Amino acid sequence: MLRYFFFALCALMMCVACGTDSKTEQSDGNDIRSTEDLSAPADLGGIEDSEPSGPDLPPQPTDCKLDVDCDDSNPCTKGSCDGGLCVYGDADGEACDDGDACTLDDICLAGSCSSVPIDCEDDLECTIDTCVEGECQTKLSDELSCELKIQIDTPKRAQTFHAGGAVEVVGKVISPAGPAQFLKLNGDNVIVKADGSFSTAIFADPGVNILEFNARDSFDRNAKTVRSFLFAEELYQVGNDKAVVYMADAARIFLRADVWDDDNSGDVDDIATVVYAIVNTLDVDELIPSGIVFSTTVLGKTCTWTIDISEVDFSLQTVDLDPALGVLKLKGGFINFEAWVDAVAPNLLCPDGHGWVTAEKIDFDAELEVKVANGSVIVELGYIDVEVVGIDVDLEEGLASYFGWVVGWFDGTFASLIEEKLETLLPEKVVPMLVSLLNEFLEKEQEIPMPPIPGTTSGLPLVLKTYPEDADLSAAGTAFTVSVGIGSKKLVPHDAPGTFKRGDCKGQDTGQFYLPKSQKLEAAVSEDLVNQVLFQLWWGGHFTASITSDILDPLLADFDITGLVVKLDPFLPPLYTSCTPTGAPEIQIGDIGVWASFSMGSQNGEVELFASIKVGAEVQAADGALGLAVGEVRKLGLDVVVAEGMMEGNEELLEQLLTEVLVNILIEDYLADVLAAYPIPVVNLGALAPDYFPAGTVVKFKPTGASSSHGFLLLTGETD
Repeated sequence: MLRYFFFALCALMMCVACGTDSKTEQSDGNDIRSTEDLSAPADLGGIEDSEPSGPDLPPQPTDCKLDVDCDDSNPCTKGSCDGGLCVYGDADGEACDDGDACTLDDICLAGSCSSVPIDCEDDLECTIDTCVEGECQTKLSDELSCELKIQIDTPKRAQTFHAGGAVEVVGKVISPAGPAQFLKLNGDNVIVKADGSFSTAIFADPGVNILEFNARDSFDRNAKTVRSFLFAEELYQVGNDKAVVYMADAARIFLRADVWDDDNSGDVDDIATVVYAIVNTLDVDELIPSGIVFSTTVLGKTCTWTIDISEVDFSLQTVDLDPALGVLKLKGGFINFEAWVDAVAPNLLCPDGHGWVTAEKIDFDAELEVKVANGSVIVELGYIDVEVVGIDVDLEEGLASYFGWVVGWFDGTFASLIEEKLETLLPEKVVPMLVSLLNEFLEKEQEIPMPPIPGTTSGLPLVLKTYPEDADLSAAGTAFTVSVGIGSKKLVPHDAPGTFKRGDCKGQDTGQFYLPKSQKLEAAVSEDLVNQVLFQLWWGGHFTASITSDILDPLLADFDITGLVVKLDPFLPPLYTSCTPTGAPEIQIGDIGVWASFSMGSQNGEVELFASIKVGAEVQAADGALGLAVGEVRKLGLDVVVAEGMMEGNEELLEQLLTEVLVNILIEDYLADVLAAYPIPVVNLGALAPDYFPAGTVVKFKPTGASSSHGFLLLTGETD
């Protein structure tokens, strides 16, 4: 204000010297302001310390000598000294600096520094754009619609493809806050178009294919999604509990020669022992003729005797049952044959005779043809021959001259009667038993009670039907080929065009499976049949289950999680396959919906996601039972839909939770129980031949080994 006071004083003095008239002159197009325009009242005491009036009025020095004396520190005005007076004009068009780093193109206009704000707007709805200290800064909107997302159009979730091998993957990266920096599919880069869309072809592997997508935008935000689909070169038609679909050549069973006969009739673990037991209990009354009338001429007289045979005794020495090319050879023999003979004639002139008849042995030899027709095993008699050897007669009473015929009669007629009887009785007893035994061993229809998933209460019955196709007999043993079908009632809300057919693993494994025929008993089950069991369990809604906290809480105690309840809704059935890069079998599950609620500390949480997993798994045989050895998790894909009540960055916890549920409970515990529940061939001799075997007498397959070969699960074992 002091400056303006001196300015006013100078103006007053100039007014006194120049008079009160004022005038304005125009020069060079600029306004020239004269000090004559500044007048003050005569009474100097009334002068106030105040700002000058008028727009942008620069301070005026009392006098100047040079132009520099007129510098008002405003880059947008030009000051010059004219006759000792400072005159000012606008410096329009001159560069200036408004002191704001967030403006551009600073230039003088109308005496002030004019500029254009830096445009930080990126025209994206999901960004808040501002300039800070000359740099554009962008803040993301927290609106849900602004999240980075990956949209998959093809394949659909849990879709099944068959035929061909190339699958088109189509989708879009939805990136409202700017274009995606990259998109990777299973670690490989995928080209993303300007609108975010992408399309790429992949070559599918037989089985469950897990697609893991990862995208990133310019804000280093990551998006992840997982999608699974099933691929098979061919599919089996889906059956049900009323009409199963048979899989040709689904199972093969080999009985080595020592299963037919191990040369030991002391224990019931071979078929020859069963035959031995039946033959050894032949009805003597059926075997030995009685009340035979015989007439002959003795000393010129015709004598007629009625011959009764009693106190018959004999021992069955051996029964051999050996497979040969196309037939079973049945051989055996009775020893220590003896019987009391009463020959009574009513004519007093024809004396009676009484005594013992013995035979050294009675041998039998037969061939039985075994074949399959119309889904049943048939056994037919090829031939049979019975021979009584070494008959001897020793009569204690009567005249020898009268009974000279006896030895000849027993050696001829009696022996023929015995032979004829045995030739009839042996097939009548043995053949039906063998037919029943073999057909029961290859059980034609049964209901398999599948166990409940741990933590649930209800099991699921599956219908299993077999259809024997062929029997191949050789000296090594007998191999049966069987078609098998499994069905259940559809209860799952999802659909599938068919069940998985392994095929040749897309050329990885073109070898044909052959039974080794080296172990006592071998059973080969197609992987396709194993997968039909798993499919029908899924089809019947058995995997759609809730697992309660009493099962789950102990598994996650280290993570401070309690009250965990998990609901499972698999969109694809589990799969067991050796169509893997290494040929090692694994369990595959794709797109299984998982919903979990829990308490973590004092906070309640909820997780909703889709999980896909591949786990190494091998069928093993131990202690006469089948089991499942679960190996490492080879791939785990999680597609999280909702994750509430979990601290950010708890992906490890989520993976642990899913691993515990899917691997420990669903695979290791439950599928092992399913495997153990699969019916092992059993022959119930007590029910099959109650006259010969006590109730509960069974012959069953006892597994001792398991391996995978050319698409079959090979089980080896022995009879028990």
